[in-house]
Amino acid sequence: MIHKATEWSIQSIEIPDIWASKSGKMIILGDAAHAVVPYMALGAAMAVEDACALAASLRHIQNPTELSIAMKKWVTVRKHRTKMVHEASFGHGLMLHIDEAMKHDIDGSNITESPNQWSNPIVTQWAYGYNSEVKILQNTLEY
Repeated sequence: MIHKATEWSIQSIEIPDIWASKSGKMIILGDAAHAVVPYMALGAAMAVEDACALAASLRHIQNPTELSIAMKKWVTVRKHRTKMVHEASFGHGLMLHIDEAMKHDIDGSNITESPNQWSNPIVTQWAYGYNSEVKILQNTLEY
């Protein structure tokens, strides 16, 4: 029943250096801060992680003067994570079309590391076992 479909290319952005104003009263998050190609299936999850980490950062401030410090902490934690996902997603997109990278996935080998990020247990743990609230709490700064 569909007579016409519109195609658009897959896009990502270079992750900007600045995500928050100096005051911390204005921030960017989600695709505005880190749109990624879809090859790790983490695009929407990254925005949810942003929100969770933001809530965790804000929960620990005692007064409005601590807002800029909380935002610096949030940016530091989130920027590191999003850069990792950004690079991995792009790299995985390149790997999807290489049969050699996939051979151990189908030959019954015990996989401990793989160029195919979907079957690499190291990548699986850091990409899909991530907890943004815990990361904020582990990176405590004095307010």
